[in-house]
Amino acid sequence: MPTDTESESDSSEKNTSIAKAPVMVSRSYLFEGAPIYISDFFVANHLIDSSSHVQSARNLRQFACISQAHRQYIYQLLSRDGMREIAFCSTRRAVPLLLKELNSNKKSRIKGCEIARFVRATPRLYVDSAFDKFFNFKKNTVLRKICLHPDIAELRIDGSGPNYENFLKIQNGCPIRRNDLHKFYKADAAINTLKEVCEKSRSRPLKIDFVFKNWYPNESKIENFFHIQLSMARHKKQISFGAVLLGRDVRLSKSWFGFQNEYRNSLVENQFSALQILCRAVISHNATQLFLNGLCLEDESAANLIKLISKHDKNSLEILDMSSNSIQESTVERLVDFLKLNNSLQILLLSNNFIGDEDAKKLCKVLALNKNLKKI
Repeated sequence: MPTDTESESDSSEKNTSIAKAPVMVSRSYLFEGAPIYISDFFVANHLIDSSSHVQSARNLRQFACISQAHRQYIYQLLSRDGMREIAFCSTRRAVPLLLKELNSNKKSRIKGCEIARFVRATPRLYVDSAFDKFFNFKKNTVLRKICLHPDIAELRIDGSGPNYENFLKIQNGCPIRRNDLHKFYKADAAINTLKEVCEKSRSRPLKIDFVFKNWYPNESKIENFFHIQLSMARHKKQISFGAVLLGRDVRLSKSWFGFQNEYRNSLVENQFSALQILCRAVISHNATQLFLNGLCLEDESAANLIKLISKHDKNSLEILDMSSNSIQESTVERLVDFLKLNNSLQILLLSNNFIGDEDAKKLCKVLALNKNLKKI
């Protein structure tokens, strides 16, 4: 699941006082012939920083540069399930560095075999849609070839919008730093990337994380989401989803939905239509985590989404976050029916809603029967 540590800026990374310095060993044969548990023990104690995925990723990248044996070990390490976030942090830096190198040299070219080699060396690929605004057409063509390569096993697409503070700045006409400017243009690029990835035939199954926080519900997104759903239906056995983050800073939702007029009603309808299409698509493709927090969903809309999730879920959903909405009696009834049938959900988040005492008692009864839930 994506965490806040992934989005740390370069400056904050350098100032991490508790981060461990990587232990560089000059001997290239360190891991050759060594039992795997010895290698794991060394890496866990000297290179992995439990407080910072970013620092851990940097340490492992430096360590992999020592020799071919180290690179093979690190690749296998980052392919493990418990290393997903560190692996994504590592490639989050690797992709822009590659494109920056191409961007600085006008004569540079990258061949198809080099893209294939890069993909094979990358167990999990993180793609920030802001790259579309920083590189010319030639370099974005390379990025697109990387994203659409048929051998990619896991892909995380980040199309998050601006945070609340930057939204206020742009609304009030205040200057925005160049590093923050791209955050206002990521959404459409992320949707287009996801659509192209879903349309591509693949030689192996692909697992996708879709990070789409703080998105603005305009009409164009509904049509794009519909095309994504159709594309996924054609390649149903080749694509699955992991974490899908569609939540929003609740302050943004209140600033958009906190007034009563036709414009507000249009935004609410657009948001619900987009959520219906995308939730149906990702849940039917085995999404494991779904975040719908901070969207200010009304009780009827939230209840209909739970009904849709219950209909298409194949007991793959492990985390459901519906905090900071307007959940009341109708949604609680749908949740009770859903929890009676579901045996995969482990975390259910419902904070900052309007759940009364009677509805809470209904939830407690069904939760007592569900032995899989670990956090509520």
